[in-house]
Amino acid sequence: MLTSADADVGLSDTEIQSWVDDPLNAYILRYFVDGFYTGIFGMSMWLLLAGDLKISKARIHTGCIITVLYMSSTVYAIATWTECRRAYVFMTSFRGRYDQMNSPVWWNTMAITVLAMNFIIADYTLIWRCWVVWAHNWKVIILPIFFVIGEIVCGIHVVAHRSTVSLNRRNETDLALVTMVITLVTNILCTALIVARIIYILEGIAELWVASGLIMVFSRLWWNRPHCIPSLSLSL
Repeated sequence: MLTSADADVGLSDTEIQSWVDDPLNAYILRYFVDGFYTGIFGMSMWLLLAGDLKISKARIHTGCIITVLYMSSTVYAIATWTECRRAYVFMTSFRGRYDQMNSPVWWNTMAITVLAMNFIIADYTLIWRCWVVWAHNWKVIILPIFFVIGEIVCGIHVVAHRSTVSLNRRNETDLALVTMVITLVTNILCTALIVARIIYILEGIAELWVASGLIMVFSRLWWNRPHCIPSLSLSL
């Protein structure tokens, strides 16, 4: 992680300007995706609670899970907006913005830990739903379980790396990309298995949307894509 002392390593104003421009672009994209995610969340809650289908415990469980994920993402967006406003609105020089963009180690560690926990909660929920839809067939979810274990291992390494002060973000970027690929593959695989099962035994587009857990894929896309962009820009 970069610290305020890094400004003394000989970076020119042009290099600092390039550094602060990349996070700003990432912030703008993140808030745009957050607005899109808000629409997806609202539509999903409407399908869960305001549809003609009977509200069951499974629907309530799914609604609670996606609400927790949305609330966590909203809190994270508010926190990043506070940091962005402090750096880009109140600071007039590039070096001042550079210093203000460097959050404390404990804040970065807490943020990445919350992010990892959201990954685990969402993947667990989707794998559990896949297991239920396939009539408690453990053979179907063996591969997704191995993917989640690999995701947890990579997440632990990312948290450990984020908790240390280092100017080299290459390793962290690689681990973040691996984690992103694993979680997306897990969600796509489980969703494909659930959709295939539902198409085979059920009818109804509304039931297909709600039970397949497609909202989990959108939530994972929201968490992964904007979060990895700052790391990618810092590694270049």
